[in-house]
Amino acid sequence: MNHSKQQEALNEKWLTKYTKSISEQYPELMAAMNEKPFTVVETEVHPNLVADWNREGLLLSPRVARKHHRLSASEFLWIKMIEKLRQYNFSFTSIKKIKDELAIPVGIDVTEVMDYDSLMDQIIEKHGEEHRAKFEAALADPKIRKEVVATFGKATTSMNLLGVLILIALVTKQPVSYVIDTKETGLIYSPIFFDTPLANDFLSDLMEKTHVSISITELLARVLTLAPIQKVSEKLHLVTEKEALVLEALRENDLASVMIRFDRKNNMDFLEVTKAEKVSKRARLMELLLTNGYQDITVKTENGNIVRCENTRKLKLK
Repeated sequence: MNHSKQQEALNEKWLTKYTKSISEQYPELMAAMNEKPFTVVETEVHPNLVADWNREGLLLSPRVARKHHRLSASEFLWIKMIEKLRQYNFSFTSIKKIKDELAIPVGIDVTEVMDYDSLMDQIIEKHGEEHRAKFEAALADPKIRKEVVATFGKATTSMNLLGVLILIALVTKQPVSYVIDTKETGLIYSPIFFDTPLANDFLSDLMEKTHVSISITELLARVLTLAPIQKVSEKLHLVTEKEALVLEALRENDLASVMIRFDRKNNMDFLEVTKAEKVSKRARLMELLLTNGYQDITVKTENGNIVRCENTRKLKLK
């Protein structure tokens, strides 16, 4: 599949739309994408293999000799993406070409429109309390006040294209994929494309022609599963407190199932975690029954002996 100019234009339009929206509504997430809290070990890819990829020029940020190699969220995900591309037998040359596309910096204008009090607090912090009366007098002019409030705090930030795709997947909660054609160039694809007729043409091409689709959403889920919860939740705030509780549950040993219930507004409301408990004696079973907590315990016996015990812990998500 060779991408058309129309499809590239659709990609650009879609990317601009959602990037602008995210930059305005989630500035803290954008800032988090520049943090580097992760280590190579946390990717579960052998460090020697990552070192080989580094020598081949495949990493988003080359390792500096004699320094710990710290990773951002996009660099973590890219390592998992290299792993996936190698499973599809992509050569190092092909992967480097894809990397160069995803590493393209995306400049984003970030505008925080402040109210009068917040604006005055920042002005006084910068210039000193003794200048308050002067600035208050200037801002008493409605025209000047409107212009200053509208433009104060405007800044430009930058991140790579892969980082932007991660943010879009996080915020929209919709699948995002990177579709690679026979010339090894990529386009972004997501169900939220389907607000234009061109998107339907794009889908037809996907169905009719050869391509490789790498799910950014799937790789992001893998990153969030592998990375320490404290880093993705408390430090970077890539997941909410409720989502962090689900991640913790998924990492428990002897897990039989995790059930998430949603309320009428599609918010996570209730979490049920079922574990296969090892219970060989009735005394141990009584210990479970006497344990505090809102639980359901299912016991299966054979010839009077306990052969299986499942303990379901129920948690109300506030």
